[in-house]
Amino acid sequence: RIVQQIQFYKQHLRELLRDGDFLPLTAQPDRNGSGERWPAFLAVAQDKSQAAMFVFRMPGAADACQVRLRHLDPQKRYRVSYQDSGRTLTLIGERLMHQGLPFDAMPEESSEIVLLRSE
Repeated sequence: RIVQQIQFYKQHLRELLRDGDFLPLTAQPDRNGSGERWPAFLAVAQDKSQAAMFVFRMPGAADACQVRLRHLDPQKRYRVSYQDSGRTLTLIGERLMHQGLPFDAMPEESSEIVLLRSE
C-alpha cells in the first residue's frame, strides 16, 4: 500500500504542493475539540489547470457539509474526482467557487482527497 501512496503523491500531488498555491478553505479546528469540524485545504496550480483538495471530518462534525473552492478559473470546466469514494463530476469553476462541493458520505475521523483537472 505504501508504494501505491508514494506513486499517487508523485503523480498527482508533488508538483501542486511544491509549485502551487496552498490555501485554507475553512476555519481551523481547535485542539480542545471546538472550531471547524470539516477543515479543508486546496493546492492550486499557478495556471489554474489543476488542483487538489484535502477535506477532513473531525469528531463531532455534522453529517454533511458543502465546501466552496477558491482561486479556480471561473470559465474552465473541471473534472472532479473524489479519490476515496470514486465519485466523479464535471463542473465549471464558477459553480465550484460559489456553490462548492458536497461531502456527505464520510465517517467521522476520515479524510478525502479530491483532484480537479481542467478539460
